[in-house]
Amino acid sequence: MDLLTEHEVRINPLLYAIEGNGRKIPDHRLVKEQMEEAIAFLRKALPKAVLVIGDRSLEGVLGLIEDTRAGFENKRKFLIHLAPLLSAPIGRRLFASRWKNVLEAADRHGLARDSLVVLAALSSVAVPNSGSAAKKVLKFTHGYSDQDVYNALADFRSLEILIHLITLFPHDRPAIFTADKALALFWTGIRADNFRQENLRVFCDLTPVEQLFPDETIDLWKRDSRPRPV
Repeated sequence: MDLLTEHEVRINPLLYAIEGNGRKIPDHRLVKEQMEEAIAFLRKALPKAVLVIGDRSLEGVLGLIEDTRAGFENKRKFLIHLAPLLSAPIGRRLFASRWKNVLEAADRHGLARDSLVVLAALSSVAVPNSGSAAKKVLKFTHGYSDQDVYNALADFRSLEILIHLITLFPHDRPAIFTADKALALFWTGIRADNFRQENLRVFCDLTPVEQLFPDETIDLWKRDSRPRPV
């Protein structure tokens, strides 16, 4: 917050409200409370900031939650399926089978192979000894719960929203401010660029860095992923 204190920035508290604080999809009451809490805090902490809110902001947040609910469920099943396979560190011996497990799970649950959550799962396999920032974003643990899944998917959704905002409002230079180091490393590491809109759908190119796909694994990712809408 200190980075923004002296700047006349425009801030939208949407991500705070849409995630909630219960580690699950929030209901109408909680979204309203979170919006009000964020607005009060930001007005006090950043008096020079312009809050991007309006009479229909709450309606917009609730609509976004409903619009993403079906996709959330598919991704939830994907991560719950993979958690027992990817929670422990993965060595070279298991690399090929675990890589295949991720691709098969993506296809089974209707996820694009180049979607952020699938990319993150593949990076978790590609980087040995749980060293990938992507694996930290996925929050894989033994006893992986729906609450863990929700926290991870809320992070990926925030990046998907950012991609849409950059595409639709490139001159406003949209950004997300977060204290989550792993999420920041993952975002910078995928090197998203060439943001564009085609037939009302948003696309971007991804060029992951070596820290996400070391050595020959980047070629495998390029081969096994296909350009899809975000």
